[in-house]
Amino acid sequence: MAAEREALRDTVRKFLRKEHLPAVLRRLIEEDAGFDPDIWQRGCSDLGLAAMTLPATHDGLGLGLAELAIVMEEMGQSLVMLPYLSSAVLGSGALEFTEDEAAIARLMPAIAAGCRVALAAPLDRSPLGVTALPNGSGWKLSGKAELVLDGATCQLLLVAADTLAGPSLFEVEIDAPGLGRASLQTLDLTRRLATIDLLDVPAMLIGAPGQAGAVLDKTFDRALVALAAEQLGGARACLEMSVDYARTRFQFGRQIGSFQAIKHKCADMLVSVEAAAAALAYALEDEGAPARASLAKAICSEAFDSCATHNIQIHGGIGFTWEHDAHLYFRRAKASRALFGDPAFHRERYAQFEFAGARAHDLETAE
Repeated sequence: MAAEREALRDTVRKFLRKEHLPAVLRRLIEEDAGFDPDIWQRGCSDLGLAAMTLPATHDGLGLGLAELAIVMEEMGQSLVMLPYLSSAVLGSGALEFTEDEAAIARLMPAIAAGCRVALAAPLDRSPLGVTALPNGSGWKLSGKAELVLDGATCQLLLVAADTLAGPSLFEVEIDAPGLGRASLQTLDLTRRLATIDLLDVPAMLIGAPGQAGAVLDKTFDRALVALAAEQLGGARACLEMSVDYARTRFQFGRQIGSFQAIKHKCADMLVSVEAAAAALAYALEDEGAPARASLAKAICSEAFDSCATHNIQIHGGIGFTWEHDAHLYFRRAKASRALFGDPAFHRERYAQFEFAGARAHDLETAE
């Protein structure tokens, strides 16, 4: 299994280095779409990126979270601008967790082939912001969904909305009447977010009414591990960038890497990267453990943030320029730290799950 995963890593890395060059990244930053549809389709057709974790019965590859994490880590290392987190992790994950066989059979093959799906739902269990009311044989949605990943460019939208039975998941066509999509200006220039406005928008229920709470919880944990892997890749890229610069940049007749202050920063970055890698590996050992997912997100967030900051400092004046990529990693690190909850939120979540587990163990022992 280890050999197959290393082969996957090597294949994804070669593809990204060939297709997603620094010049491509700079071009995509200036474009509204924020990704290249041709690169996305080649990734889906040649590598099966969108089909990675989808069931083999619906044109997927049937791989697991560990393989997904490998792809996310490689994408994070190159600051890839593709709708992978939104579509292959959030959208397809939520659809799979509904266990609605009819909807899965209808939508999964298209998603595996590259149909871009976005999930409009606050995964941290904050208020949904959208309500759903029955409308004949269907439903109508009204409200606003904030901070939807790739929501302005997706081809299919899944929306979580409140119903009398509880949170429920709905399929919405992007050209449905009453639907409005607006891109947001954010700190991270390499990730697109949008606001979705809905006014009596026709929708189709996926799964059972009131089921979306459990679906979103499972999707949340998968997204945390995927994002942690991406953050690890970004942190590793910052470390490699800094070490390479410290070896080649000379000042006062010496490599700056020979200066103690630079040595200490590089050593601190290495420690952070290794800690993040260990936290991610710990989460991947038990894919269904929310406590481990939150722990990985907290540690990887701090590692990426720290490494991106040190990277700019080690590069000195050039690290602050628009032309250098250091600020793009810094922006991604800061935005990813807040995405799906910051480290403080996830440490508290980790503690709650661990305390609940310890309490349950004590009760079992007492009995």
